[in-house]
Amino acid sequence: MHGGLQAVAITSAAHFESDLIFLDETMNNLAASKVLGVFRLVREVREPGEACAFITHGGRRGFQAFDRVLVMRRVEVLADARSPRSSGISDAEDIITSEVLPE
Repeated sequence: MHGGLQAVAITSAAHFESDLIFLDETMNNLAASKVLGVFRLVREVREPGEACAFITHGGRRGFQAFDRVLVMRRVEVLADARSPRSSGISDAEDIITSEVLPE
């Protein structure tokens, strides 16, 4: 799905007053500038008290855009960063880096 269709899907979820916007691999195949646009759109359409779940296999992409980041492998939570926006290097980033580049 390209950026325009993703924007329509996100806006539709907001229009129908969904309590949860679920983005499963939504940012795949998008240029960095388009990814930032999708993050901005989610922040704009999301009402207070609503949640947005962003699923990716792409590592750190978008950590700073969210209030909370969970890093999981299978059913195990490896890291839970409660405020990735304000932290320089989060626990989640450390976990991902150690998983990709083991010591």
